[in-house]
Amino acid sequence: MTAAVAVTLCGNFIYPEEQIDGVELPYPFGIGKINDITGNHFNKEAFLKIPTYLYKGILDNKDENDPLFYEVRVFNANKLGTFKSVLGKTAYERFLNYAQYLADHKTSYRLESPPDIGHTFTQGTLLRIFEFFEKETKGV
Repeated sequence: MTAAVAVTLCGNFIYPEEQIDGVELPYPFGIGKINDITGNHFNKEAFLKIPTYLYKGILDNKDENDPLFYEVRVFNANKLGTFKSVLGKTAYERFLNYAQYLADHKTSYRLESPPDIGHTFTQGTLLRIFEFFEKETKGV
């Protein structure tokens, strides 16, 4: 069982959904066909109970740092616009949309988005991540 998770500097998130707004979300964007990959049933309820720490600097907005461009190559470059239309046009927008998804599904999460940080994090950020894990994994 996963006790807690931290997601940093990311622009792609695995939604515990097979589709959003009629758009199929294959792994690593969602859980579409994930049973074919893992051979196991995906437990959405358990996933949504995992406390999550999300971190991305507001200045982390350069295309070369956007993982969606790399992930889409695995599938089909024509899917880029489709994924952007449902997940968010930029990595930062996808970050905020994923946080909203977690909030809408009553998932315990912490969001950190410093205004003066790009595609990096500070020692202070690392300390807060360790504190998050310490708090969330007590008694596990």
